[in-house]
Formats: sequence, structure tokens, C-alpha cells
Amino acid sequence: MEYEITVAWPLVELVLQEAAEREVSAEEIVTEAIKKYLERSGRSG
Repeated sequence: MEYEITVAWPLVELVLQEAAEREVSAEEIVTEAIKKYLERSGRSG
């Protein structure tokens, strides 16, 4: 399943920078962030 997410430009720059530093795709960074968010929100609820 695919979703389209709109991200503010300052955050895009940070994601691209992190992806370059870690030598992974920006998609991997975003996917990892969403998974962590869902894990945390599941524990607090």
C-alpha cells in the first residue's frame, strides 16, 4: 500500500541530509520515522 505525504521543505532538507550521511534513501528515513512514531503512539495509548 502506498501513501502520499506532504512534508514542509525545511524538514525535507533535514531528511535528505540525514539520508546522505547514513548513505540510505530518504524513503528509508521517512519509513523508519513513521514506524517509530507508530510504535511510540501504540505504547502510550
